[in-house]
Amino acid sequence: MKLLKSFILFVAFATLASCGGDDDAPVFELTTENFAGTYAVTKLRGTNKTSTTASGQTVDISTESYEGDTFQVDLVLSANGSFTYSGEYREVAVTKLNNGSAPVQETSIETENSSGTYTLDSLNRRVTFTDTNIGVINGIFEITSFSANTLVLSKEAEATDNQITTTEEITITFERQ
Repeated sequence: MKLLKSFILFVAFATLASCGGDDDAPVFELTTENFAGTYAVTKLRGTNKTSTTASGQTVDISTESYEGDTFQVDLVLSANGSFTYSGEYREVAVTKLNNGSAPVQETSIETENSSGTYTLDSLNRRVTFTDTNIGVINGIFEITSFSANTLVLSKEAEATDNQITTTEEITITFERQ
């Protein structure tokens, strides 16, 4: 009986000891060499919120939500720090004015033709794009996901012009080609 008990304890210990997490799984490091490549856009979603301040109070003016589909857009990242972002996709945008009127939906074909440089900050998981055409791929993006096959970039930005503040949030998902 003692032998059986010892054997069961040994098997239980061996089973628990062999259970490991994903610590041994290979990690795809975020380096310039791994980051460089050709990616196809698979998802694009964002919002633009517009507000103003009057008498010390912030007043929301409108919210525009947009989503892309039918993508034929590629992002090419070179190891030398240059990029191109080009192609077309369909965008459906819904604008809600805060005056009680019904939301307005618009569908358009968006054409992208951007190029410029990028700087990768691996430590903080950010990439800064400097776009010569000031297109969608411009500014500082958080790298929210990065693997051998997938790249997800997110950006939150705020700009003020003549007391009108626009807050933009955008997330773009890419698949490596």
